[in-house]
Amino acid sequence: MTPALLYRRPRDDDRVSEDAVAEQPFLTLADVAEIGEVEKRTVSRYLTRSRPGQPYADDPFPAPDGLNGKSPWWSKRRRKVIEGWFERHRDRAGVGGRPRKDAGS
Repeated sequence: MTPALLYRRPRDDDRVSEDAVAEQPFLTLADVAEIGEVEKRTVSRYLTRSRPGQPYADDPFPAPDGLNGKSPWWSKRRRKVIEGWFERHRDRAGVGGRPRKDAGS
């Protein structure tokens, strides 16, 4: 019989300081969402809607440089390209979905 793994509460000496964590060499989906001031699922939708025949096909969202499992990532060198895409599409952000209620209603 194999021994069961026991859970123990983390102790202060188990924690790693933020300074000790190496900076990621790439931009995650969360990083890209933060750049665009949108949610992660919105970035995923932009990627889907950038395929041929979709609304953003004329100016597609920058394709990820790779995948980490199923999660896309972009090179940090492409940050300006991503920022530029969000700037060009500010007027199209939030298109679709449920209409907002009027403040007076």
